[in-house]
Amino acid sequence: MPSRLPPDQLYEWYTDFSAEDADLSQKFADGSLIQRQVRNTDDGHIICEQTMRIGRSKVPAQYRITKHPESLSYDAEMEIGNLVSQKRLYEFLPGPEGPRIHVKVDYSPKAGLVKLLNTFGLYKRIDRRMSRGTMGGYIKAAEAELALAPTK
Repeated sequence: MPSRLPPDQLYEWYTDFSAEDADLSQKFADGSLIQRQVRNTDDGHIICEQTMRIGRSKVPAQYRITKHPESLSYDAEMEIGNLVSQKRLYEFLPGPEGPRIHVKVDYSPKAGLVKLLNTFGLYKRIDRRMSRGTMGGYIKAAEAELALAPTK
């Protein structure tokens, strides 16, 4: 996911989690984020309670985020309904076409359908495609908000 923004500026924008992210999802991405409430914990974590659209279903999800600004990265522990648990590491790395977001994912399927899809390697492909679309949308939103013309 390359961007023309400086890595630190993209990181700051991207990790400013808010309820307005649902509007950005509708405008710039696939609209899978329907609603989000954000709170900060006393120990420095960010909790996002949200509703997501997955297929035709609305699914509750909770993200527990730990930011690492010194390394331009953050961890996200995610519970997506009764479907899957995920641990992700988002890294904002320099690249030849500009900074990019690299994500390492470790997941545990919970629902029978997700377990079945995982058996055939399909869950990983579906999750990767959806995540890339969402991240690409947020990069476009960041570039638009920070007054850069969107890239194609």
